[in-house]
Amino acid sequence: MQNEFAVAGIDIHIVSINTESGLDSAQKLVDMCAFPLLQDTADTDVWGLLQGKKDDMFILDTSGAIVKLLPQGGELSTNLSTEEGYNNVKYSLYQVLGLATPSDWPSSSDDGGTP
Repeated sequence: MQNEFAVAGIDIHIVSINTESGLDSAQKLVDMCAFPLLQDTADTDVWGLLQGKKDDMFILDTSGAIVKLLPQGGELSTNLSTEEGYNNVKYSLYQVLGLATPSDWPSSSDDGGTP
């Protein structure tokens, strides 16, 4: 997805934060993902600070403020393995950036929601 935005001339950065308890399986994620994997630690506790759960997605602005939360299992599908979930996440990124989505995109089930 990050490459798709780059081709469109839109600069975004996608990363994943691995839970501290997932350290043993981190290499599997690194092998599967095309984006950086950051490792949480007990000292940093990013998951705790964000009150995040597995597969939650947070869209942050350039200052690091959360502008949209896409919780796993929420009303909006975020399963990137499905067309609907992939399009919903991509649409949400366009929305947060204040950009119109391309006219040839399928509609998203996201109504804009709240951060």
